Amino acid sequence: MAWRRDGSHEGIATRMASTTFLLRVSNAGLALVSQVILARWMGEHDYGLYAYVWTWLLLLGGLASLGLPTAIQRLVPEYTERGDFDRLRGVLREGSLLTLGTSILTAGSACALLWLSEDSFLDSEYHWPLYLALVCVPVYALLEYQEGIARSYHWANLAFAPPYLYRPLILLAGLACLALLGITMSATVVMWVTLASIVVAGIGQTVVLWRKLRKVVPAGGHRSDLRYWMTIAWPLLLIDGFYLLLTYTDVLILQRFVGPNEVADYFAATKIMAILSFVSFAVSTATAPRFAQYAVSGEREKLSSFLQDSIRWTFWPSVAAAIGLLVFGEWLLWLFGPDFVDSYFLLPLIAIGLVARAAVGPVERLLSMAGEQKLTARIHAGTLVLNIVLNLILIPLMGVAGAAVATSIAMIAQSVVMAIAARRTLGVKVFTRRAFGFSRT
Repeated sequence: MAWRRDGSHEGIATRMASTTFLLRVSNAGLALVSQVILARWMGEHDYGLYAYVWTWLLLLGGLASLGLPTAIQRLVPEYTERGDFDRLRGVLREGSLLTLGTSILTAGSACALLWLSEDSFLDSEYHWPLYLALVCVPVYALLEYQEGIARSYHWANLAFAPPYLYRPLILLAGLACLALLGITMSATVVMWVTLASIVVAGIGQTVVLWRKLRKVVPAGGHRSDLRYWMTIAWPLLLIDGFYLLLTYTDVLILQRFVGPNEVADYFAATKIMAILSFVSFAVSTATAPRFAQYAVSGEREKLSSFLQDSIRWTFWPSVAAAIGLLVFGEWLLWLFGPDFVDSYFLLPLIAIGLVARAAVGPVERLLSMAGEQKLTARIHAGTLVLNIVLNLILIPLMGVAGAAVATSIAMIAQSVVMAIAARRTLGVKVFTRRAFGFSRT
């Protein structure tokens, strides 16, 4: 078809977004199937334990990479455009080593803290699953960095298939083998299989990625510019860190007020509604390199036009997905187990915040790629503080519903502030008729 051969910026972005969306939809299906299987086999209690330690893995794995997975998406186009292949080769190699080193240090420090705290921080039943989750952190962080490299070259399959397709398939295969052997699916056992799936996916992605890089990056020397790289990466780390904390704060705070069963109910509801975020993720992934290019070249009109198109690609598919998930929500929850159906009331509360975020499209990524990392980080910091305060107030009053309401309010506030920031700093309008598909001009 013509769109597959279109070499324009919009054509490349459309293909990238489409491929990413298909991979993330496939991952959503696999993730939902695996979570349903886990909930059925483990029971609410162990599933709640697993949900909590998995959240820590996602959080620490994202933070340990120091913002480099996002920074590399700006550095690769910049060095390629300038023909500075020495620094390009340097950041590709040293960034991988730095990510691996800092993630090992992060995981080791967390293991030591957990060992020293004994039962003062967590009940003993959390300990072994959490230790295994921490062992996963270095490989998970390396996968994140290599995903950023692949995204920079528009290699969507290589970027997303290993973490979002192959890893869940390996996990499902491993769990099926254990089920046939009659092994009890405790949180510890499942984390062992999770560790194996992450390691296998990471090795495969590493081998393929460096083979492809040898074909597109000319051979030569390496030049380090660590101070410049970290100047870009540190604000992005703050942005990514605040975003991750905003995403997972509800689960982490819930554990302090409710038991594993309630955590399991909430986690299942968030897993179902997380499908909404895949649209935003796909569009954001496709548009980031183009935002960087337009920002560097100073093409403000193209930047504004491209953002409005991106919002249209994000908002209406997200609305349609939200409606579909709410219609089939009770059935989806029943798949986890009959006891999970009672948590249906959480779905619309979670959906409100996600749709609000979709209404501003990838404006957060635009600000980051246009050099406004510090401003974006401050916005995320304010949103995180708001979210924590609201969770601490509302969870004791409303239970799991309080976590959903708090997070949605924080997302709405963040979206409004991001739109205002884009208008004031870049002169880019967010809420326009064209952005929502009512006008093409």
